[in-house]
Amino acid sequence: MKSYNKIKRINSLLGACLWLIILFPLLFIIFIINLCVTKGHPFFIQKRYGYQEKIFNIYKFQSMDQDGNSSLWGRFIRFTSIDELPQLINIIKGDMVFIGPRPLSIEEEDANTLRREKNPSPYVVRPGLSGYAQMYFNPYASIEEKVDNDVYYVSNFSLSLDLKILFITIFKFLPISIHKRK
Repeated sequence: MKSYNKIKRINSLLGACLWLIILFPLLFIIFIINLCVTKGHPFFIQKRYGYQEKIFNIYKFQSMDQDGNSSLWGRFIRFTSIDELPQLINIIKGDMVFIGPRPLSIEEEDANTLRREKNPSPYVVRPGLSGYAQMYFNPYASIEEKVDNDVYYVSNFSLSLDLKILFITIFKFLPISIHKRK
């Protein structure tokens, strides 16, 4: 697991740098629109647990205004997952990788407690931009189901599982399948 973790980190770093270069014009436009629409900070920053329970700041594009309301633009960037693109910075910083368990906020104490009790704990790998639980299961699943999915991922941690998750992630975000997302 340790050597695959290193390879995965290097691949994620190179991939995130490449995607930031390719997507920079789009990210800049989204940043400007977000600055105008949200009338506040264009980024949502939240403390999350990462690798070995290290706390880090996760970055997303802000999708709500200062009053907690979501504009049409905010709903659009969440629906298309564009709000997640600033997490490429988290990948470059080493807080995350492309595929791994979802980083939980420090406020999700019930889920974090369950994760700590499991063996292997999801905290033995870096969290991911996408992951097993996000691609295979209902977002409204119970806390126990989500934690069990994270444990399944860590227990079956492999290149083949990561490739499956990657292909499912790509398929879910193709324009052809966007109407199927809920």
